[in-house]
Amino acid sequence: MVTIMTEIKNLSIVGLSCLPDKFIPQIIKSDYIIAADGASFLLIKKGIIPDLAVGDFDSLSSVKLRMVQNKIAKIIKYPRIKDLTDMHLAVIEALKLKPQKITIYGGTGKRIDHFLGNLFLLELINKFNIKAEIVDEYNEIKIIEKIETLTKSAYFPYFSIIPLSEETVVSATGCRYEIKNKKITRGQTIGISNEIIKDQCLITVEKGKIVLIRSKDS
Repeated sequence: MVTIMTEIKNLSIVGLSCLPDKFIPQIIKSDYIIAADGASFLLIKKGIIPDLAVGDFDSLSSVKLRMVQNKIAKIIKYPRIKDLTDMHLAVIEALKLKPQKITIYGGTGKRIDHFLGNLFLLELINKFNIKAEIVDEYNEIKIIEKIETLTKSAYFPYFSIIPLSEETVVSATGCRYEIKNKKITRGQTIGISNEIIKDQCLITVEKGKIVLIRSKDS
């Protein structure tokens, strides 16, 4: 965490969904940490004081909210009735800081509507030429429109290519099922569940945008 404004390379946004302890060291190493709503209390419980907390904090009791207010120096509180989600508000604050990369933890969870909203926030972030990803215990999610190199990993053995645009043209080398200038339209599942078999896999998007997901079963 930082106390004075310097160049921010890695910024973490933490949501209220499950936050496995394995992510704690990564979050601590971030140059700046933003807690979305009730994640502020969750982080405090895990010994992390965010640089900023944003949201309506309707998920916190008055006792927990007072603890958050006593621990976190900068808080932006919104009314409960608002047009944007707490995660969206956190992303807006993150964009103001112009980091090189934004990682969203706790952005999946049980509610598909919130997850889909968070997924498209990645597209918003990318418009500012900032790298972005959503990470949970089983997935690493990005939106790609150019080139991405994947390093072989025992933790995330699978990857999937899902068209975000109506029509995409994609190549993938260094994987079990290689493709070259393959046209994949939205609704096709040919890109689901591939595996990296070489040290690195190169994904090249010639046309459109894709959702790239690295994943594991358990």
